Amino acid sequence: MARPANLVAPGLSILRVHLIFLFSMSKLSLQPEIYLSYSMGNENDRISLLEFRAKIAHPRGILSSWNDSVHFCKWQGFTCGSKHRRVTSLNLQGLSLSGTTFPYTGNLTLLGFLNLADNRFYAEIPQEVGRLFRLRYLNLSDNTLGREIPINITFCSELRIMSLAFNGLVGKIPAELGSSKKLVTLFLTSNNLTGKIPHTVGNLSSLQRFSVSFNHIEGNIPNELGQITSLIVLAMGPNNLVGSIPSNLNNISSIAELSVPQNQLHGRLPANIGLTLPNLQIFEIGGNNFHGSIPISLTNASMQLEILDISYNSFRGQVPINVGDLNGLQFLNLEHNFLGNNSSKDLAFFTSLSNCSNLENLYLAENNFGGVLPCTIVNMSTLVDVTLGTNQMFGRIPVDIGNLVNLYGLGMEQNLFSGNIPISLGKLQKLQSLNLHTNMLSGQISPSLGIPELQLPACLIKRKKHKKSPIAIILATIISSIVLFMVITSLRVFLEMWLHPNEDGSSQPRNLNLLQRLRVAIDLSSELHYLHDLCETPIIHCDLKPSNILLDNDITAHVGDFGLARLLSKTSSNSSQEQTSSIGIRGTIGYMPPEYGIGGEPITYGDVYSFGIILLEIFTGRRPIDEVFRDGLNLRNFVRSKLPGQVMQVLDPKLIATGEVGAEEFVEDNESDDGQTEIRENNVNMENMKLQGSNVQKCVVSVLKIGVACSAELPGDRMNMIDVTRKLNIISEAFLRARTHRERQIVNHH
Repeated sequence: MARPANLVAPGLSILRVHLIFLFSMSKLSLQPEIYLSYSMGNENDRISLLEFRAKIAHPRGILSSWNDSVHFCKWQGFTCGSKHRRVTSLNLQGLSLSGTTFPYTGNLTLLGFLNLADNRFYAEIPQEVGRLFRLRYLNLSDNTLGREIPINITFCSELRIMSLAFNGLVGKIPAELGSSKKLVTLFLTSNNLTGKIPHTVGNLSSLQRFSVSFNHIEGNIPNELGQITSLIVLAMGPNNLVGSIPSNLNNISSIAELSVPQNQLHGRLPANIGLTLPNLQIFEIGGNNFHGSIPISLTNASMQLEILDISYNSFRGQVPINVGDLNGLQFLNLEHNFLGNNSSKDLAFFTSLSNCSNLENLYLAENNFGGVLPCTIVNMSTLVDVTLGTNQMFGRIPVDIGNLVNLYGLGMEQNLFSGNIPISLGKLQKLQSLNLHTNMLSGQISPSLGIPELQLPACLIKRKKHKKSPIAIILATIISSIVLFMVITSLRVFLEMWLHPNEDGSSQPRNLNLLQRLRVAIDLSSELHYLHDLCETPIIHCDLKPSNILLDNDITAHVGDFGLARLLSKTSSNSSQEQTSSIGIRGTIGYMPPEYGIGGEPITYGDVYSFGIILLEIFTGRRPIDEVFRDGLNLRNFVRSKLPGQVMQVLDPKLIATGEVGAEEFVEDNESDDGQTEIRENNVNMENMKLQGSNVQKCVVSVLKIGVACSAELPGDRMNMIDVTRKLNIISEAFLRARTHRERQIVNHH
């Protein structure tokens, strides 16, 4: 009899049962292994994080969520994958964490995003970082990490963004970094790196942003950099680079920032630079040895170029008459070149600058510009800082100069201007610095400005030949100083009272903002440069201290009290024993250089030492004789030990409270469903990424480094006031750029 169709042969039925049973059992046997793997990884992450916490110091409450009451994926700073609950992102930026090392992060094997920036980690970067094979973003900037960059870091083959900036790293840039083929951003700014830029950097074919600014890098710029056709930002100054800029860099049309200031580079700018680099936004080559003329093609950048700085080089000839075609220009610095021919056509380019509706900083000082200052300058109402000093400009100052109502600084000194000082200057209520000396002007400064009408020179400038005796000069200086104090003390406040307002018995609140402190430093350095280098007979003040420095109503600093001043005779060296002095006592404890304490004769480098201590006091708010400075610790060593990564620990708390100095985040991160960290590389704001020239904290570090250099123990190790003044002005320009950018970001955000 035939079987029913729905019946299956007994053998086949038994076989099917066995297969189903075996499949079910194998599935059940596999699931515990998968679960166990996830569980073990999960537990390893938890243990590693607890070990990490145990090894670091942190302010009370910062890491209070790191405990077993909640899953570690909910701890502050962590993101976990939604499937396997493993740590994929660790972001602890700016939490004031400190410790010698953080090796336990090397056990977080699924980590793709690691941000420990703006903390107080020190010692070395741990070798264990090299275990993070999935890492795409690494930011260890703004710490005090030292020693060399570990070669193991190149094992992180997925790295896209790496910032080790603002630390104390030493040694050479590892040639092995050239194997990190996926790197898009590499920031090594503000360390103590030495040696040459390795040629292997040319292998980083995806690199878009590369900064080694503020190091001690030497040698040539590698030609191999010109092979990276994706470059957008290239920042390599200040350093000790020599040679010329490789010609093949001129062919990378994507470059938006080319910044190589304060090196020893030389050569001419390519005639077609504006055509081959049409996307330039920032072009900074100041403080080098470039020569030749300014290429006319540079004006081709049109709306793109915002910052153009070719200062402190040897450029000659005329400024392109259509430079105003760069109508996006915000910052133009042509200072300290040989531009112009002392002719009436030298300033013809001024008319076109009226097209630059965003121009804020215009620096033309120390060139050969002749002719009459065009009246079109009065239409440039966005200007914030203008320097025209030490040229051959003549004629009258435009009557409506007061239309420039946003001016903070105006320098027109050492020209041939004549006629009356315009009454409209009284409109410039924001003005903090006004230099009109060494012209042929008459009249008075408007009282509404608060700038003293009495301007008594401290010495004779070199280009004027006078035959007064040294004693007569210094007595006249002392008398002028006494008169100056008597006439204007009632209108001014000593710097001492501004820095330490709670100690003078006044209930009036006083605080200098960051820009004002920087201006004070520049005022002081300029006056010392004048005394030391521009006088017929150099004058040594011998008693610089905050109580001998007066700030007027516009916070312009004036050095006073020349009662201990000495002259450095022309026949003696800076260390001569034969100087003439009116009084034998030299200096004040805390500000007096060490060599004076052992009977050394006054020299200009003695004033430099005092200036360095004052500069550190201005920005830290600490006196050199504070009680904390004992047992070998002094103000200089205190500051030096915190640079650059821990600068926030030495900064005057009043500055931090105002929010003027703070860290910026680099990129955003987002965790996808599969637990991988996605970095929005293409949407990163370039200005946020840019450390060179747009970071306020970098400016502060640079200023404090000058203070440390000026207050070196040995006179020969100190800077001279020419270099100090030049560098402080460069820092001021960078700060103004950073501030302008920050203000624009705030406006755009709202």
